[in-house]
Amino acid sequence: MTDSSPSAPGSLAFARVRCTAFAVGTVWSGPELAVHLRGALGLLLRQSVPATGAPVCPTPDAEPCTACTCDAPCLYRLAFDAPAAPDRVGYFGGSDAPRPYLVRTEPALRRVPPGGRFTFELTAFGPLAPHLPQLVDALRPAQYRGLGRRDAWFRLAEAHVLLPDGTVKAMPTHGDFAAGRDPPAIAQLLVPPPTDAAAPAGRVTVRFLTPTRIKARGDVTQVPALADLVDRIGQRVRALVERWGTPHGPVHWPYAQGRIVAVEGNWVQGARRSRSQAPHHQDLSGFVGDVAYEGNVAPLLPWLFWAEVVGVGSGIPFGCGVIEVLQAD
Repeated sequence: MTDSSPSAPGSLAFARVRCTAFAVGTVWSGPELAVHLRGALGLLLRQSVPATGAPVCPTPDAEPCTACTCDAPCLYRLAFDAPAAPDRVGYFGGSDAPRPYLVRTEPALRRVPPGGRFTFELTAFGPLAPHLPQLVDALRPAQYRGLGRRDAWFRLAEAHVLLPDGTVKAMPTHGDFAAGRDPPAIAQLLVPPPTDAAAPAGRVTVRFLTPTRIKARGDVTQVPALADLVDRIGQRVRALVERWGTPHGPVHWPYAQGRIVAVEGNWVQGARRSRSQAPHHQDLSGFVGDVAYEGNVAPLLPWLFWAEVVGVGSGIPFGCGVIEVLQAD
């Protein structure tokens, strides 16, 4: 998935870091923390962008950045105000392009008392990947402004540089990583080439770690069907590669033929509210749990592994749609 095969229809650069922090006040870790981290990151990048060589943002309160007169590189503009690709697929609502980053937190809601430790991950795609240290550095003021409804203070401690398979390459302090002394490990995700080979029946178990919400034929599915899951993954891969990656040809994903044979999980309610965006309420509900599928799973595995990195479904920038492939037979 990350070698340099010339037959790949496209590729996408990515880099990941897992940050460790200590609570000063009480912090609630879990999916809601991803919403607060994403909001803090946008606010702080908008207020000051010196890490990219640009001055303090000349229009910190303008929305969007159309009034900006600064020609210097701006991480806020890249991460939060990027225009949609001209040939954007219909999977993404409104005029939004797929965002070139992910925020991931611990999947379960957990109360972290003062002195307790919690973690979160940042993943950056395409041209944002080399700037992952600057994204981490931008969160420093949030330590003293606080996160969440209670504005809980915290302290950033370590930044674990992750390799493509999720193993830890290095464990620098937050300050060393933010200063670029331990750069992120940038790898390439390759789009699986089309295949017509017949595959024997098999079985795969997918764990939906955070609420995953997938629409099919106009309706939200309570438990994602295999065909709908792969279709949404394929659409997201195509949009990410065309907007942020290096396309070499059309992206085609296989038709998934399979059925659900076991389910262990439930629908989890979630939402976010925004004073600056319409609609002001966004549904972040979705399925959480394990689903076993049976069918032609072999050609689907590369696409499921893509989704482990890029997510699937709606609400991805807010921590939704995190999946893991548990078992494939």
